[in-house]
Amino acid sequence: MDLQKEEVLKLEEEIFKMKRSLVYLGLAIIAVIIALSIENPFSSRVADSDGMGYFVKDYASKNVAELRITQLLDGVSLKKRDGVWIASEILTDAKKALLSDEQRSEPEISSSNADSEKIISYLGMFGGLEEGIEVSSNPDNHNTYMVGAAGLRVTALSSDGKKIFDVIIGSGGPDFGSTYIRRADEEKVYLVRRPLLGIFSPRAQDWLAPESKEEDQIPLSDSNSPNR
Repeated sequence: MDLQKEEVLKLEEEIFKMKRSLVYLGLAIIAVIIALSIENPFSSRVADSDGMGYFVKDYASKNVAELRITQLLDGVSLKKRDGVWIASEILTDAKKALLSDEQRSEPEISSSNADSEKIISYLGMFGGLEEGIEVSSNPDNHNTYMVGAAGLRVTALSSDGKKIFDVIIGSGGPDFGSTYIRRADEEKVYLVRRPLLGIFSPRAQDWLAPESKEEDQIPLSDSNSPNR
């Protein structure tokens, strides 16, 4: 009886993993379709010549050399080196504080090859992004729209370290295709007509290239087994 119960639990766990994978796949497909409808991800220009009316002025995805995504305890740096994107974990201030409180040492940061095509496609999400509707300029409302301390911060840097954009992505808008967003150095909150929620994960493992994911899936118990 216990064996049957264990098999049922394993089956339920596998079904849950499959459902979660399908959700992520659906979000990825939506993001790619939107990005491709805005621009060819391999082209140099995204916005128009002067960038007026766009949330990120004079944006060109080819100029992004690093994408930093952080939220509370999670953070990832996606950096382009010789045309190849590399994913590395970022120790956020919140993570460092937690480690300090628990008297744990900071882990060694490792890097892995990232999914370059995915990154290039997702960078297109900021191309042609209209500024949208200003919904609030009161910082007391930031938490309402999830663009406060708990919001998802996405920062794009050029090869010389200059900020191309620095935004905080909040909750979804009143319909499926909109999102609340704020520039990190401004108080104003905007509602933009683009589904940005759930696209930019702050976890390094969500950006790994397929071959890197396969390497990470080797169980520690197997790799450390004396029979190997």
